[in-house]
Amino acid sequence: MATYYSYEERTYIGNGLIWLAEFNSEAPMIHIGDCTKLTLGIKTNSIKTPQNMTGGGGNLNNTTRISEATVSITAKEVQSQTLALALWGHAMKGVGGTVTGDPVTLLRGGLNRVGRTGMSNVQITDNQGVLVDAASYEVRSGGIYLPPSADPSTDTPIVATMAYKYPPMDTIEALTNTGKEYHLLFEGLNEAKSGKPFVVDVWRTSFAPTTGLDLITDKATELPLVGEALVDFSKPPGESRYFRAEQVM
Repeated sequence: MATYYSYEERTYIGNGLIWLAEFNSEAPMIHIGDCTKLTLGIKTNSIKTPQNMTGGGGNLNNTTRISEATVSITAKEVQSQTLALALWGHAMKGVGGTVTGDPVTLLRGGLNRVGRTGMSNVQITDNQGVLVDAASYEVRSGGIYLPPSADPSTDTPIVATMAYKYPPMDTIEALTNTGKEYHLLFEGLNEAKSGKPFVVDVWRTSFAPTTGLDLITDKATELPLVGEALVDFSKPPGESRYFRAEQVM
């Protein structure tokens, strides 16, 4: 007797959130921001054994092995934690504050990288205790700009102290971490099925540094992240040691 299997149409149009936590960490997962792509791939390596018993060629056997399981993400936001991951670095959250008596040496004819990013309420006092006229310099996000004087040959460094306020900011230190591994969770939904959940866990993921961080662009920056799903030997037999997908029917 023939066996008939039930059929249910399962078109998939996916959206969702990507969460990351360090592998084997008890810390909560961090949302990496809006992404336009999440792709899981499986690459294989075929070992072919040609047959030589008859003419015409062909293979006696074809053994296929998995060479790697890949993870590819395109992030649309520059969240600090995502940047740190992409740059193999770490992110630090800082609070704003006030600085007084910051010693600086200023040169005319360019930008002096002094103070703190985004500083305001700047006052510069020379080494004689005289307040420098604010009209003689420009406070920029990257420091203090002093225009060239009428006779640059007479210029001497200005030894001074600065007082200023600076805003809260995140600092990302690049290339300070290597080989970090993450548990990746895709908290997805299937728009073609009224938003029913489609959830994927990638148990152990390692990302390479990003191949490109566009800092000057005429459109929203995309941050490509490419990694690999590595084996997680803590999973018991019968469960995937790489990733698991669950969809609500």
